[in-house]
Amino acid sequence: MLKTFFDEFCLHLKVNVYISTKIINLLAIAGLKPTNMKKLLFLIAAVVLPFIGLTSCSDDNELPNVDVRVKINGATRIDDTLYVVRGDLLEIEGIYIIDNNKKGAMIADATYYWDLLRVGYTDRPDFGMKINTEELLLDKHNLQITMTILVVDYPVCFGTVVYRVVLVDSADDIPTEENGEVEPEENPEISSSLDTELKK
Repeated sequence: MLKTFFDEFCLHLKVNVYISTKIINLLAIAGLKPTNMKKLLFLIAAVVLPFIGLTSCSDDNELPNVDVRVKINGATRIDDTLYVVRGDLLEIEGIYIIDNNKKGAMIADATYYWDLLRVGYTDRPDFGMKINTEELLLDKHNLQITMTILVVDYPVCFGTVVYRVVLVDSADDIPTEENGEVEPEENPEISSSLDTELKK
């Protein structure tokens, strides 16, 4: 653990020194005098170096207990499958973290994959995405969302949720409730457990 902390400390120090050096070089090009640059270097050190203290270490097997809730428009959910009419816009309206430990957790960004191909990235607070289905095949597909997750007292983790998506030609092709076998849910909010998906 001590070696890990030392390695992370050195990495942060190298990054901070690199940033400070780049800033000073830019200011020198701008014509700032050396005496003023010394004062500025002190201010940079005072602001940047405290971030080194934010580095923490944790047991390799210890992962935060968090889930996510995904709000979806343009789809009908039946069991574990999303049905979408081809040509309709599949919109992930938002992804929301559920912090089961109540320590403080947030999503930093989300990357979207359609059948394993990267189709989008966002770091906006709602982490939503719109997927145009007009040119996609009438078939079964996989929608995967990989998120960077930050939780107080834990290292940075990555969580993944995967949804099976079936594109149909019309709304008539979506299974309906018959004999109580399926219960269609339009524009669902899906809660997904990340307990087995999280990794460092």
